Amino acid sequence: MNILSKFIIESDKIILGAVANHSQLMQTDDKKNVIGGGFCLYDSGTNTFIMFGSSSAFGKAKIQDIKPIVFNDKVYAIADRQLSKKEYNFIYRSKRQGDIPLL
Repeated sequence: MNILSKFIIESDKIILGAVANHSQLMQTDDKKNVIGGGFCLYDSGTNTFIMFGSSSAFGKAKIQDIKPIVFNDKVYAIADRQLSKKEYNFIYRSKRQGDIPLL
C-alpha cells in the first residue's frame, strides 16, 4: 500500500496524516462521524495545505464542509497538533474551478 497524505472530516474537525487508509485517521470507532475525505499536498514554500480528491471509504469532502472547519481553526495533524490558520494557508483544489483559497 502507498503511504500518502490524506485527510478526513470527522465530527467538527479535519485530521491530516500520511497513512495508507483514510480510516487510520479516525479518532473514534464510529464511521458515522466521518463525512468525507480526500488527499492533501503541502507546499512548504508558502505554508499551504492543498486539499483535493475523495476517499474511497468515506466519499468526497465538499468545500462547504471544509471551509467552516478551517475558519474555526479545527485542522489537526494526526498527532493532535493543531494547524492554525494564523500559521498556514488552506486551499481546496477543484477540477472545474481550480484552486480556491479557504480563508
